[in-house]
Amino acid sequence: MESTIRDVQRVAEIRACRIQAVKLSSTANLAQVFASPNTYGAVYLVKLLDVHPALGKVVGRRLMDTLALPSFVTVSQLDSTQQKAILTTCGEQHD
Repeated sequence: MESTIRDVQRVAEIRACRIQAVKLSSTANLAQVFASPNTYGAVYLVKLLDVHPALGKVVGRRLMDTLALPSFVTVSQLDSTQQKAILTTCGEQHD
């Protein structure tokens, strides 16, 4: 019974992190998500790009194709070069 309660609590924590990450991305704060991989590492990149105001579904998926990223890559799987390319495309990072 205790194990089940812990599992339910963990799922709720993961869901809350995912919701927060999506909210940040939808308000053009994707850099903040990338800056906290321990918190948002399990969130799928495609979901964040879908809601970003500078991208949306089509442009976000094209960007993932350009960077040769698989459909279900998570934030924690991105390297710093990929993060920088995404943020530059979104207009959140300037060279």
